[in-house]
Parts: sequence; C-alpha cells; structure tokens
Amino acid sequence: MANCTFLNVLDLGDNKLSGTIPDELARLQRLQRLSVANNDLSGMIPSDLSKYDAESFSGNKGLCGYQLNKLCKKSTNTRIIIIAGVLGAVGSLFLSFTLYWWFSLRSHRK
Repeated sequence: MANCTFLNVLDLGDNKLSGTIPDELARLQRLQRLSVANNDLSGMIPSDLSKYDAESFSGNKGLCGYQLNKLCKKSTNTRIIIIAGVLGAVGSLFLSFTLYWWFSLRSHRK
C-alpha cells in the first residue's frame, strides 16, 4: 500500500480490521484523509500519523496514543523481555566470576 503514492483518501472504517496500524501508512505523503474508525485495532497509533484527528481512529478499544488522549500501557511482553534480559545479564556475570575464581584457584595449586 505504501506504493500508492497518489492516494488522497483512505477509508478503512467499519471493516472489522484487527492488529496494529502499520507504520507504512505514514509514507502516503499525499494522503489527506484517513479513517480506520470502528474496527478492532490495538496498540499505539504511529506518531507519524499525528496530523489525523481522533475521529480517524475512534471506535477501536485497543488503540492508544496522542490523537486519542489515551496513554499506552507497557505490554506484559515488554516486561517479560526486560526481566529476562536483566536475569540473563546477572546470570552471565555470575558465571563469569565463578569461572574466573575456579581458574584462578586451579592455577594457584600448580
């Protein structure tokens, strides 16, 4: 769709669409009017679509962002990724220090 460079109006309202709004919509530079209202979209509205008003995105319970004056909550997946990264880093440090200590003790015995 990003190749439709001469597209002026895109009305995808009332189509039972789900998922997130693709960032590629922002590449449609000639687009004057956009509506994805009354679907089942979720996630953050791409910041590049800030020129469109709240009416363009209304009726999507899962959407959040500047246009709707609705803050986006951090997803559970993001929290899990952060926790896994921290635990991985701590585990790596622990393993590194343990191996260093073991090899240093071994070299002192010789």
